[in-house]
Amino acid sequence: MSTKTMFADYPDIVGAEQICEMLGLGYKTVCKFVREGKIPRMPDGRKIRVAKIEVINYVLQRAQNML
Repeated sequence: MSTKTMFADYPDIVGAEQICEMLGLGYKTVCKFVREGKIPRMPDGRKIRVAKIEVINYVLQRAQNML
């Protein structure tokens, strides 16, 4: 699967709920990952907004670490 087709049904900027769907994680876990900088966020007040490419980078990094 190429990075261009990974999560193709999601917009370029995603919120916490969408990240939960994409990664199969709970809301608190996603918030923790964002807070810790594991998934970099975009400034938007208290809302979690993340560029989809950052979620893709997180998935690829996790896959690389598993090898």
